[in-house]
Amino acid sequence: MTPLPRHLLRMEDLSVWFDDPARPAVDRVSLSVDAGRTLALVGESGSGKSLTAMSVLDLLPGGAGRRAAAIELDGDNVLDWPAKRRRELRGGRIGTIFQEPLTALNPLHRVERQIGEAMRIHQGLGRAAIRQRCLNLLEQVELPATDDMLQRYPHQLSGGQRQRVMIAMALANDPALLIADEPTTALDVTIQETILDLLRRL
Repeated sequence: MTPLPRHLLRMEDLSVWFDDPARPAVDRVSLSVDAGRTLALVGESGSGKSLTAMSVLDLLPGGAGRRAAAIELDGDNVLDWPAKRRRELRGGRIGTIFQEPLTALNPLHRVERQIGEAMRIHQGLGRAAIRQRCLNLLEQVELPATDDMLQRYPHQLSGGQRQRVMIAMALANDPALLIADEPTTALDVTIQETILDLLRRL
């Protein structure tokens, strides 16, 4: 008998709370995602979508408590990992696109440094290799693959360009899993559709 394939991500009985575990903001959520598939969490504002997503990354806000039977990545329960190893997931095997690119991007750093940082941390690439990979990623997310674009600061980009830079950052290390936390919230309707089409193609 052929064994069933493991899920890329599996979460079992996740609860997240503030102050009182008896009043959870996220109450016993279980889900799974297979490689090459998309799963959407849908709900009104404040229903716990972002808390659920950030639990996978161990990026809950201060004061939050978390309990789960399992949070597995490719069959390995990350809850059993030491904190340092869990941190290595972020920007490595898991890429993240945040809601607000203007606040998620560092206003003091140019595009090249922001995209390249994860490659330096996770792959130890040198400057020339990082620059070439950055240019390739800009092309992939449909931004001008030019030195001028790499040298821009976030305030010099439009909202749609900033979100494309965030997508390039999330893809920098070819992650196994991509988490997009309401990636079109801050964009106008026409740009929203363009970004969603881009994500589908990627």
